[in-house]
Amino acid sequence: MYRLQETYRTLMFSDNDIRRNGLPLDAFRLIHDLCYIHNSYPAHESYRKRAQAILKSDVDTARQHRAPLKRTAIGKSDRAKERASLTKECDSLTKQLIIYERGFFCERCGADGRNSPLHSAHIKSKAHYRRLRFEKQNLLLLCYKDHLEFAHKEPQDFILWIEEKWPGRLQQLRIMAATAAKVDLKQLVIVLRAEVRALGIEG
Repeated sequence: MYRLQETYRTLMFSDNDIRRNGLPLDAFRLIHDLCYIHNSYPAHESYRKRAQAILKSDVDTARQHRAPLKRTAIGKSDRAKERASLTKECDSLTKQLIIYERGFFCERCGADGRNSPLHSAHIKSKAHYRRLRFEKQNLLLLCYKDHLEFAHKEPQDFILWIEEKWPGRLQQLRIMAATAAKVDLKQLVIVLRAEVRALGIEG
C-alpha cells in the first residue's frame, strides 16, 4: 500500500484528466483518498461504500441514456434464397416419387396417408448427412406418431426396427455416406422434375 501511495502522490486530477479517462469526478476523488489516507479498516469500509455508490450511480445513468436497441432483419443473400428454394422443391419431388413407389401408407404402422399426413423421415439425419438428404434409401414414409413419437424420441428402438425390417440397409447407408458426391441442387431438381413428369405424378 505504501508503494501505491507513493506512486499516486504526484497525480493531479484536473478536468482534462477526468474527461480523458471518462470517469466521474467522484471516482477520481475516491482514488485520491485511497492514495493519501492510510487504509485502516473503518476507512476501508467507507471506501467500499463510496465505490458501490459510484458504480450504482454510473449504472443508473447509463440505463437512462442507453439508446433503444434496433432490431434489424438480416436478409438472406440471393444465393441462399435460391438454395433454400431448390432444397424445398427437391424434398417435395423426392417425397412424391417415394409415395408413387411405396404407396400412400406409413411404413411402420400402415396408416393411410389420406387420413393423416405422411412425413418424409430420414434414417440418417439430414443435418449431419447432407449428401443423403434426397437418397430414397435414406427416406421412410411415416405417420406423425411414428415419426416424432417413435423415430425421434426412441432413436435406438428406431434403428433396431430398421435393422430387423431391412437387414443390411444401415450398412449400405454408411457406405453411401462415405462415398456420396456433393449434391448439385440445380442438376438434381431437373432430374427429379423429369422423373415426376415421366410417371405422370400430380404434386
